[in-house]
Amino acid sequence: MKKLVIIASLGVIIVIIATYIAILANNYHKAVTYINDHVRYTGNFAVLYTDFFDKYGEYPISTEEALNDFRNEFGLSHEEALQYSLWWSTDPFDREGQLISYIPLYDRNSGKRESFILLSTGPDGRLNANISPQDTVFADCWWEKLPVYNYFEYALFQDYIQKCTILKAADPNRFHDIPDPDLKTMMKFNPKYYFGDKDYVIQVIGIPVHENY
Repeated sequence: MKKLVIIASLGVIIVIIATYIAILANNYHKAVTYINDHVRYTGNFAVLYTDFFDKYGEYPISTEEALNDFRNEFGLSHEEALQYSLWWSTDPFDREGQLISYIPLYDRNSGKRESFILLSTGPDGRLNANISPQDTVFADCWWEKLPVYNYFEYALFQDYIQKCTILKAADPNRFHDIPDPDLKTMMKFNPKYYFGDKDYVIQVIGIPVHENY
């Protein structure tokens, strides 16, 4: 009888753990689908910073600088500008619903901010990257200062976006000729994502995919 109780208890524990992991995986897939759809179809996450670049020829040093420029252009209060930004670039993984983290990337030769990375907290809901606006992160080695879980999945999707952009510019009618990326690979889940010390890269603007990571 005691043996049966132990076996039954273990069975219940296994079911609870399996159910919990399934819930975590489902939440992860929902967030990744949301991110990929926005990157692929709207580009909304990056618009605050790309608009700034179009005006000044360099990306802002921080989100605050971009928000201030946006606020001044449209005569908004700081709170109104922030709300607009939250509407299109809220981090789906962040537990407090904060903005996706923006980190400018510097060109090693010119010293200018010619690209940037958009970083999410990832499934653990905490941003692990300890980067301030005063820090210099170079575009040719950003992955050394900003370790992320999903570099290879990001590279796959970023390569797809780049090919689509080039083909669309050359011939809009052939935009759909490029096959979709392997979504199963892009959305693979590992429970350790919830307990680790890395973040989740959403998008890198201004530089090609690094092939030797």
